[in-house]
Amino acid sequence: MCDLVSLERRRLIADLVLFYKIVHKMVFIDLDETLIPLSASITRGHSRRFRVPIARTNLRNVFFTNRTIRVWNNLTEVIVSADSIKTFKTLLSNVDLSNYLVFN
Repeated sequence: MCDLVSLERRRLIADLVLFYKIVHKMVFIDLDETLIPLSASITRGHSRRFRVPIARTNLRNVFFTNRTIRVWNNLTEVIVSADSIKTFKTLLSNVDLSNYLVFN
């Protein structure tokens, strides 16, 4: 009715912003064992893709890394290589994230 952004979408964007900060070393969160880059031999997608950790339980699927890497890997090279947080957020606001939201 008021054309507001849903809470679910805002949380997803906040997750992606935090992931951007981790990847670009703006914050230090030790995820070295979890963030495994995909090899450069993969021809599709951008250069900063990561392997999604294996989840043996449904609980693990909702962990930060599992839920965020899936979305991150589908972003474009221009977005993940943005030179600032402000640019990243602006570019991200133009992306259709409805495929990753439960409630549209």
